[in-house]
Amino acid sequence: MLNRLVQRLINGSPESASMMSDRAREEALDTLARHGIDAHYYLPAVGCEDNELSNALRLLGGRGYLMTHANGSLVGKVAKARLTPDERSQESRKRFFLVEQ
Repeated sequence: MLNRLVQRLINGSPESASMMSDRAREEALDTLARHGIDAHYYLPAVGCEDNELSNALRLLGGRGYLMTHANGSLVGKVAKARLTPDERSQESRKRFFLVEQ
């Protein structure tokens, strides 16, 4: 099942990771975890304020392309598909800030 999904994503099938059932996604993530593999999302348009550019980044990123700057660094952000409880706590803490009165 995982191989078919990956093949569809690589070949540009309309089926995407966001269209799969929660159960199928969790089973696939469990399979990867048993093999010591983490899944990640590529978010190419994160931080891009130019609509034309962000649309192009999302379009190509959704078709399997990775975009890089001229210096070779990755455009956008890579995020883990499933965070551990510890990682979730760290992400939550990043959103908090102190307000002095």
